[in-house]
Amino acid sequence: SLHSTATRLLCRTWETNDRAFGSLQGVLLPKGFTNFTSEREICISMAASIRDVCHRSPDRGVDLILSVSSCIENQDRVIKALGLQSLAFLCEADVIDFYTAWDVIAKHVQGYKDDPILAHSLCLLLRWGAMDAEAYSEASKSVLPIVWNVVTSSQDRQLAKARISALESLSQYEVSQLENSIPDFKKMILELFFSETSPNVLKAMEDFHVKIIAYEHINRRRLVKEKRVTGSKIEKLMNVFPQVIFSSN
Repeated sequence: SLHSTATRLLCRTWETNDRAFGSLQGVLLPKGFTNFTSEREICISMAASIRDVCHRSPDRGVDLILSVSSCIENQDRVIKALGLQSLAFLCEADVIDFYTAWDVIAKHVQGYKDDPILAHSLCLLLRWGAMDAEAYSEASKSVLPIVWNVVTSSQDRQLAKARISALESLSQYEVSQLENSIPDFKKMILELFFSETSPNVLKAMEDFHVKIIAYEHINRRRLVKEKRVTGSKIEKLMNVFPQVIFSSN
């Protein structure tokens, strides 16, 4: 429609001239999604423009945060996915706190496993929970199983992109956090690795396994070092102990 085309053109104008932002912001107000409920093309053009603003200028994106929220609350899966992508860009730039935002929007992302676009966009967002996962340990335990559900979903070709995105999201978290949040994590990921049929997903799994192996190697070296230190202390004690006993006599 003419309205949706004009919205996209205005967004392109803003990309080259920031003075157009006031006009663009007026077009992207949350009420637009209500006014044009029956005009899906217009709503998608608005959501896409909001996503582009958040990507190119997160500071401007913060000015549109209520519109981002309206996208995520929208029942249309494409609009919701664009809203999640918008929020992901804001969290990446650290202009929005991930866990504060997640607490508000979590209830609006049900049914993600049935939709490849929604699952992919959700995983793009959830990767940014890794930055403060230790500070929000309980909240992160509710986030990680969602990403894991996407990884372990059907090997349908349509879900490949979402599963790769999920693996890339998991790789942002510490392995210890994954072990604490996902039951039998190492066993499960190994089983998935050997049963995977998609070459692209398999490549993402290989990269993820490199992180796990590196983590185990560092832990093994730490344990060996601790054992050596403990053993050294015992040896010193055994050397000193007889001297103390006999000198006291």
